[in-house]
Amino acid sequence: MVMKVRNGFVSNSSSSSFIITFDEDVIVQEVDLDQDEYYVVGKYMTEGYDYFKIENKEMLKVVKDISEYNDILILKNPKKISQGDWSDYYNDVTITQDMVGKRIIFIEKDYHCTTDIDSLMVNYGLKWGKYKK
Repeated sequence: MVMKVRNGFVSNSSSSSFIITFDEDVIVQEVDLDQDEYYVVGKYMTEGYDYFKIENKEMLKVVKDISEYNDILILKNPKKISQGDWSDYYNDVTITQDMVGKRIIFIEKDYHCTTDIDSLMVNYGLKWGKYKK
């Protein structure tokens, strides 16, 4: 039987942590949803950052507006390479050939982050009136 022993305290956190690689960070005007996938690292929430995929052109329109007043990072083609406790990363991450030339970032994602257009509006305090079709 193998048992993992944890040194240190156990947190009852509302976040998850992971490392991702990505091609590049871009400005919102460069986003082309027909060609690539894009994720946003948004504002710090309660216990981590808002991290979400730009799913469609409606979300992209809102992201353009929030980028004017919030520091956000837009990642092109991100790929999760590790998940877990920060201390685990020193042992778990192996540099592979497909990672060469990519950028790497550590993300602590809040569990209450954006999941769709409605939660995006709520998280950034926006009103629907401007975005109604």
